[in-house]
Amino acid sequence: MGTKRPLLAILSAGILVTACGGTPAASTAPTASTAASAAATPDAATKAWDDLVAAAKKEGELSIVGGPEGSQQDGPWYDQFAKQYGIKVTLTGGSASDVATRMLAERAQNVYTIDIAGLGGSGTTRFLQAKVLDPLAPLLINPEVTDRSKNFGVKEPMWADPEQKYCQYVAIQGLPNIGDFYYNSQKVSQAELDTIKSYKDLLDPRWKGRIVIGDISTGEASRDTTVAWMVLGQSWFDTLLRTQAPHVAVNGDERWYADGVARGDFAIALFPPGTASLQQAGAQGLPVKEMTRTLAEGAAVQGIQRVCVMNKAPHPNAAKLFLNWSLMKDGQAALNAFTNRTDRASVRTDVPQGKVANDVWQRARSNGRFFSDSAPEYLKAQTDAPKFLKSLFAELKIVPGK
Repeated sequence: MGTKRPLLAILSAGILVTACGGTPAASTAPTASTAASAAATPDAATKAWDDLVAAAKKEGELSIVGGPEGSQQDGPWYDQFAKQYGIKVTLTGGSASDVATRMLAERAQNVYTIDIAGLGGSGTTRFLQAKVLDPLAPLLINPEVTDRSKNFGVKEPMWADPEQKYCQYVAIQGLPNIGDFYYNSQKVSQAELDTIKSYKDLLDPRWKGRIVIGDISTGEASRDTTVAWMVLGQSWFDTLLRTQAPHVAVNGDERWYADGVARGDFAIALFPPGTASLQQAGAQGLPVKEMTRTLAEGAAVQGIQRVCVMNKAPHPNAAKLFLNWSLMKDGQAALNAFTNRTDRASVRTDVPQGKVANDVWQRARSNGRFFSDSAPEYLKAQTDAPKFLKSLFAELKIVPGK
């Protein structure tokens, strides 16, 4: 099946046997019962893995929900899991707000349809608040996953929740800057582009009314917002919103945001609801480009692509199998080979590069500043930023979508 079976170290207990009176035995050879017990340990672990695979195959299905970007871009990766284990994968998605509202309403009626959640920050936060996720530690059982001392670019689990318990990132995002930054190449001249040396240059009057952002007052683009808050500070956001009159997308409306950039309604695009539509527009020859030049604030290395397991999952064994696979060599190799997301690479270092672009591959393995979602300073910024931004939106009477 292409998956390494667990190899557990044989316990040495029983190698030195003592007599009933406490006197050490003369022989160092293990007793027959001890040797049998030790020899059974790897077999028991292997059997546990094989039993999981068999139980997941018997369930035969796995239901996954993603945000607007994940539901568009991650299908080929999930397909590889389906092919490897013969399990039907159903992927649904949409606006994180709509998805979370629908799923929580279903659960209130005791309807449980989803096994794996791969939403963005705002959707995941709602699931965490509603306590509908299972802890991951008991579910991670394959040694390829539980031992991160080798073959992982980040040795510690990349938790995607404050409790470091319910969601993990399975990829590394190697951005050229501290957040996603796109622009319309027909509305921004090369001369203007060359003037942007820092995010602070976007506060120049020339950019007034020409910038679009996601609804950062509601937690949209949470990670970009949090990192920018940590690097640029509250004053940068205050000046941006007070003086630059940015357009603001309705929460989750990735299509409106991307279409506006492609049409030239907006010249500069920051804090997007998602990047899939922007990337598709560029691939179709529309004038949508990413700022690939690293600005003064430097590059950011972050965990990305959340995997969370729903509690009361309809296919719990398939969910457990997928969770392990997503961090095992097979799953990580498939991520690099089949991802349609251009900004990320595997967290494992023992898998081929696949179709990940060289610059992304190098940045994902660089010594750029790593921003951990579970670090105290990150969690503080994650709380402070939306609180301030919500208040400022209200003060300035900013209405998203207008």
